[in-house]
Amino acid sequence: MDIGPALDTYNGFSNMFYKLTPRKTIGKVHGHLHGAFVNFVKTGDPNGAIDVTWQKYTPDDRFEMSIDVVCSKLKDPISTFNGDGTKEWTDGWGTVVRDENGDGKPDYVSYDSGETWQKTK
Repeated sequence: MDIGPALDTYNGFSNMFYKLTPRKTIGKVHGHLHGAFVNFVKTGDPNGAIDVTWQKYTPDDRFEMSIDVVCSKLKDPISTFNGDGTKEWTDGWGTVVRDENGDGKPDYVSYDSGETWQKTK
């Protein structure tokens, strides 16, 4: 699902997702996304359109919302815990940060999806 359904500006049956997904399911997901987006624009708070409380995102807990037929709250969903005790997470645009000492703060950052690293401290 993309921003189009949130803004109610999409031609719903022009791509594969919409062709393969039942219309009732699309309507339910669209209702959640559109309602949360409208609430956020009007009040600064996306809650009210979905059954799960959408917590404010902070660097400490990194709560995100999975918007689907049944919505769910995800804590730190894009982090990877490496076998060596380090933790990595990404912003989704190619920037990856690594916490080496477990304090939840980035010690290294990579702007090329983890190919090269720069110390942050």
